[in-house]
Amino acid sequence: MAGKVAGLHGVRHEPGIPEISSVYYTELLAALLEPDPRYIRLMIERLENDEAPLLAICDTLVMPISTVLGRMWEEDSQSFMNISVATARLQMLVNQLSYSRQSFVAPERRHRIFLARMKGDSHTLGLSMLAACFRERGWDVDGGPDEEISERAVSRVIKGNYSIFGLSINIDSQVGEVEPIIRKVAELRSRGRGKPKIAVGGPIVAERMDLFLEMGADLVTNNARDAVFGAQELIS
Repeated sequence: MAGKVAGLHGVRHEPGIPEISSVYYTELLAALLEPDPRYIRLMIERLENDEAPLLAICDTLVMPISTVLGRMWEEDSQSFMNISVATARLQMLVNQLSYSRQSFVAPERRHRIFLARMKGDSHTLGLSMLAACFRERGWDVDGGPDEEISERAVSRVIKGNYSIFGLSINIDSQVGEVEPIIRKVAELRSRGRGKPKIAVGGPIVAERMDLFLEMGADLVTNNARDAVFGAQELIS
């Protein structure tokens, strides 16, 4: 059924998407844009029954499709309403898969991460994916896409015995506001108040990794896979 919808919408496989995900990619993108919600429910059910790790689903499906939706909006090939609905459905997919794929890890072996986004940043899908991928690996995740960085959030990070503090940056103008936050966490950490390693991520960090490392970040990444495995390496 989803395949038929893909044909009706004229959705084609995008170059650069791994071939193993081409069928899912084409049908999921079409289902996201289809007015009838039955098709996205079917796609979510298929992905729930698939044995692929959530991290792989995010890498090969969610992030590429999110990029394509953004391009559709910029090129005006889809209406604002269609893109908004599709993005909300993509968020729903991530949330639903997150709940169904959490790994059981004994409490004494679980690590904790606190995730937050910069103030004024309304692009939360990436942080939702990151939280879901960490949960799948057996981490306890606090904060997340609804958590804006603040003095209160920094205080929670220091007092909460977190292994990792992750900060998401999506807007160029926010870069200058990042260093004081990193320095505050690092300063409190140096005084023995908490031990969190500091991770910075988001789509704008790829070409500025050295800048954020100079600010004091322990890990800089722009994708979920590098964030998850980088965090595990930091605390090993």
